[in-house]
Amino acid sequence: MSNNKVKALRKFIKFYVETGYLLENEAQVLLKQLKTKPTLPDTKVPKDEEIKQVILKLKSKWLKSYLILLFSGIRVVELKYLKDLWFNATKFENFVRIKVEKRRFSRSY
Repeated sequence: MSNNKVKALRKFIKFYVETGYLLENEAQVLLKQLKTKPTLPDTKVPKDEEIKQVILKLKSKWLKSYLILLFSGIRVVELKYLKDLWFNATKFENFVRIKVEKRRFSRSY
């Protein structure tokens, strides 16, 4: 089971304890069985010179994808969904840039 599913199930069990549908000791038995796998942060951060070398070596068809990954912060999985937009330039005609005011929303109601 993936970490996200385990986390969701653990939160669901804790919700059941808070609402009284499940006893605390029963929940502890279940939570002991549902352990998340530890995740590690990236250990290598590329230097600016390494990035410049990769950009110079890239073929033109991959350059746009690499630059979007590099500067936007999206993941490769998300980039795959955008692939169709790049190869079908007519879809870009429907996009309009809209300026949005920055507002601070309060979390209190």
